[in-house]
Amino acid sequence: MVLRLSSLSLTIMLTLLKKPCLNGLPGTTVLTDEIRKELNINEKLLKLDAKQWSETKALVDDYFENHQLDFQSIGKNVLRSILEVLLTISNYKYIEGNRHLIAQPLQEYSYKVYKYLRQTHLQEEFERFFKLKEVEARKNLQELYAEKEGEVVEHALERRTLVRIGKRTEREIDAEKENIAPVSRIVNTKIYQ
Repeated sequence: MVLRLSSLSLTIMLTLLKKPCLNGLPGTTVLTDEIRKELNINEKLLKLDAKQWSETKALVDDYFENHQLDFQSIGKNVLRSILEVLLTISNYKYIEGNRHLIAQPLQEYSYKVYKYLRQTHLQEEFERFFKLKEVEARKNLQELYAEKEGEVVEHALERRTLVRIGKRTEREIDAEKENIAPVSRIVNTKIYQ
């Protein structure tokens, strides 16, 4: 069996980038608070280990894990923000006299992941995962709101019940006072007569 590829298919296959290698960078590397502060990187973006940066599903899961209540509804914008972070890391320049915060392997890996994720098929894959996760996140958010609303209603009913009990108790006390008052008047009247 002979496999024939058109020149277009071959060109497309050759232009697809391979998944980037860590090249000595520990896979458990994460962006520290110090790096985030220095490069002005959102503390909720790219929280996962470096070895997962090239995994679209892992990126989407990480985003929604860190944005449970304040997520965007446009996956392209989220991916754009992630790509900007990767490019910022790869373009970090050492300034004389300052400690070098970002190791060269991290910069190189960030750039490779940046180029890798810019491929159309990976952007589309990211979008698909994002839309699925967004539906799940919205459902979870609605359930959370319903639960909180239920708690508010429950508290309101408890308060209303307590107010009713309080009013009924006040009426009962007032009634008892009225029942006791005539007896004491009778006693007072008989004693002083």
